[in-house]
Amino acid sequence: MNTHKNLPLPSRTKIKKGKYLSAVGIIFLPMIATAGNLGVPKHDEDGKFKVWYTTYDNEEACVIHERAGTSGSWSTMDGSCQPGSGFFEVEKSTGTHQFYMACYECWAYGCTEIRTPEYTTYVGTIEHTRKVYHHSSITFSNSQADSILSSASSTLQTADTGNDIGCPVKISREGNVTSFSNGNGSITTQSDFGSLSAGFNVVSDITWCGGIKANIIGCADEPGNRIAVVRHTSAMEGFLWAHEFGHNQGLGHRNINGAIMRDIIYSNSKEVSNHECNYYRQ
Repeated sequence: MNTHKNLPLPSRTKIKKGKYLSAVGIIFLPMIATAGNLGVPKHDEDGKFKVWYTTYDNEEACVIHERAGTSGSWSTMDGSCQPGSGFFEVEKSTGTHQFYMACYECWAYGCTEIRTPEYTTYVGTIEHTRKVYHHSSITFSNSQADSILSSASSTLQTADTGNDIGCPVKISREGNVTSFSNGNGSITTQSDFGSLSAGFNVVSDITWCGGIKANIIGCADEPGNRIAVVRHTSAMEGFLWAHEFGHNQGLGHRNINGAIMRDIIYSNSKEVSNHECNYYRQ
């Protein structure tokens, strides 16, 4: 099902002309046509997503083409894009889908099609698996890891506020939780952090993360695959793991109240932007 929001179709053909002054007088030349913009689809928690578009006043009309997979024939989505902005709400089967927008410039001598680049997206929940480790001085089990990862996934998948989107991402444990005994469980130097394995590493305390700092409860490669976390309150531990995983995916801090990627974790640190969701899903 496609739900679109746009303006009525224009009822006339537009003629656009530009002026070029020469030695013999004024010569009329057509203006250079420019394509509109096809936005990154915004994912919703119900499996749908919205394809945003922007067109320009000198475009007669635009349509969005789609196909399942990355090869094969294209089909046209219901409706047309009009000069301005709008969106199509799309409900598609799980898998890879591609989109592009074609706009049509009409002049006195005919019409020209201009295309945006193709955009590829994956419909459905993306699952990431990560190994989980703990220092031998700390008791930590498979069930504890699963509970935290479930909370982290739920935080990402649920739209809690008007500024939050439901990002279809799941983080799961890979294999059994494993104990390590190198060091004393404290991350106090770059060498301590560098000795950690790829995945989530539960440690006793962290005083180094890119430098000596106090009150650190999580540290991660940005981007990369190593994460160090200390135990936190059960209500907020999922936020912490989701936040540090975001760094591994290449996200920096977004210091806005309520953001999951804020540099300080609060009880309302749940919001994921569409930009962040695309990093979480890659």
